[in-house]
Amino acid sequence: MKQWTEYSRGLALDEMLRLEGRGAYTRTPCGECSAPHPLYRCTNCFGHQLFCKPCILATHRRTPFHTIDVRS
Repeated sequence: MKQWTEYSRGLALDEMLRLEGRGAYTRTPCGECSAPHPLYRCTNCFGHQLFCKPCILATHRRTPFHTIDVRS
């Protein structure tokens, strides 16, 4: 356990901070239509893709209790 904390603690913290922001999706297009600069992410769905506003609304029309985050 001590080896893990010495080696992986920094990696785990970096990963948590990465997922709180835009993550690795700083230059990727919308996950549905490939529009540039997507800003929206669902916190309930699997994956961390970003979507443009029309696509996130269309894909979540039937899931009204999901939480949509705006990433800037």
